Amino acid sequence: MNCIASSSKSLASTTTRTTKQLACSRYYYSTLESTPTASTSNHTPPPPTPPTTASSPPIPKASRAFLPPPNQIHETINNILAPHGYPIDFKIAVRAMTHKSVGRKEEGAIGHNEKLTFLGRRILRLHLTLYLSRVLAPNSQATSRFISTEAIDKILQTRELGATVGKELGLEHALRWREVRGPDGFMTGLYKSRGNALEALVAAVHLSHGIEASNQVFHKLVLPHLSLPASLEREILATARGEVVEDVSEPVVKEEGEARTANP
Repeated sequence: MNCIASSSKSLASTTTRTTKQLACSRYYYSTLESTPTASTSNHTPPPPTPPTTASSPPIPKASRAFLPPPNQIHETINNILAPHGYPIDFKIAVRAMTHKSVGRKEEGAIGHNEKLTFLGRRILRLHLTLYLSRVLAPNSQATSRFISTEAIDKILQTRELGATVGKELGLEHALRWREVRGPDGFMTGLYKSRGNALEALVAAVHLSHGIEASNQVFHKLVLPHLSLPASLEREILATARGEVVEDVSEPVVKEEGEARTANP
């Protein structure tokens, strides 16, 4: 009898626990049904588009080609050269001002200026070297520092020529070129194209009138606007006065984004 009573109590206790568990389960699932759930779709929404602000203008989608008419090119170039007595003919003027970036269709039968720029760079090196050898004191520290291939090439960097001399001459008004996309995603290329045009123009004068003509163009049109290191300018002035400059420790040329000299 005691066993039967004990079994009955155990069964009753188990039944009570089961009933409570079922009630809890029904309550739990009822709360799930009443609570909105996130979508289980595999579709991933696209990331939001960042707003365009004044500090981040939209990036151009395509490059632009700048193609002034050939007659305008010839007239603009001879307005620069003719006052100094060295006009050039139509074909070589248009070729000197046509950068290879425009493409074969736009450059036409006249072609682009790549070969002229190759020659023009070497002519500029020659004239700058001769100029420095004449204005610097022989066997001076400045002579050995600045009359070197590395120093001359840094002074005559194509992009720097376009930013200084080419800008002063207004070569962009006669320049045929196409923008390129820079590392920051924006369109660029004017300084480099304008520097190439200056090199080609010097070569065109040399081919049309000879070495003395290109030397005159260098001294009258290039040298006055050339960006020389400050220490070199001081050395040239000191030599002209018969003085000696001890310190020429500044960098040979300024780098982009840096000061012109280390000790201004």
